[in-house]
Amino acid sequence: MSSLDFILQNFKFSYSSVSTFETCNYSFYLTYIQSKERKGNFFSSYGTFCHKILEKFFKNELAVYELAPYYRENYDEYITLEPPSYKKNNASQEYYDKGLYYFENFSFDKSLYEIILIEENIEFSLQNVKCVVKPDLVLFEKETSKYILVDFKTANAYKKDKLDKVKMKGYMKQFNLYAYGVWIAKELPIDEIDVWFITCGKTEKVKMDAMYVQEVMDWFYNLTEKIRQEEEWKPFTGNPFFCHNLCSMKNHCEYWEADKF
Repeated sequence: MSSLDFILQNFKFSYSSVSTFETCNYSFYLTYIQSKERKGNFFSSYGTFCHKILEKFFKNELAVYELAPYYRENYDEYITLEPPSYKKNNASQEYYDKGLYYFENFSFDKSLYEIILIEENIEFSLQNVKCVVKPDLVLFEKETSKYILVDFKTANAYKKDKLDKVKMKGYMKQFNLYAYGVWIAKELPIDEIDVWFITCGKTEKVKMDAMYVQEVMDWFYNLTEKIRQEEEWKPFTGNPFFCHNLCSMKNHCEYWEADKF
């Protein structure tokens, strides 16, 4: 067995890793096989910061009235990168304002729920594949006895206040994978998925669909098998927007040429 085979046989597959492979084989190779250091961007650091604030709230490290002050006082420490050049000049201020508005108006009654999981790594097996998921939050609603998986999103999934169904369908792959992992590893049947869109202040609630969960797990498993059989690790350069603005491996990628974008 080669060292590469050994790595992949013992690799713990996640939504992030398989979606990276689906986007660009070579990015997966650099990230998970070569273990190159990732380079963040404005969007990833902004998302991490907002997630941290909500995590602190649900872990009782911040009260609801402390969320906005914490956001204001720590924003510059966490957000050190500017939005990409394709964004309008005031994009940084716009994101700041949207986040501040969200936390200034945030309201959640913890007494109505039991907090089951917060940002916990959950490992499970899918046939012969080792898997790991990390849901943002799992709640038990006392009145309805529903288990609710909550995910925090800072991306905008709306166009003129109308939900982008294509983008939401992509998100639902991630959430259903999380729900499956929670069910297998924790024996908790997720009844509903709630998506909190922070920058738009909207929430989408989706009931679990067993048939779609199976469809997602088939997609996930098939990709893990494809990764294990991959030999060429070719880059995908057909999406210049991703390569230039979002890829965390662009500093290590010999196929990336800045002057082409």
